Amino acid sequence: MGIANYLMRIFKRRLTKKLENDEELQKALKEGDKQIDELKKIVRDAQDKGYKIPSYAKRYIKKNEN
Repeated sequence: MGIANYLMRIFKRRLTKKLENDEELQKALKEGDKQIDELKKIVRDAQDKGYKIPSYAKRYIKKNEN
């Protein structure tokens, strides 16, 4: 059991380093964040205009966000 835990920690550490330094992954994450922000704005605008917003779309906007 000790060797398995040791190998798991090594694997996790190496994987984390590789993912942190992966430029394509970081670019994809930033693009995804940008798209989520756009979706929040669209849902908020639709809600302000009086459209009924489905519950699955409401999770993208928080009540304390403006």
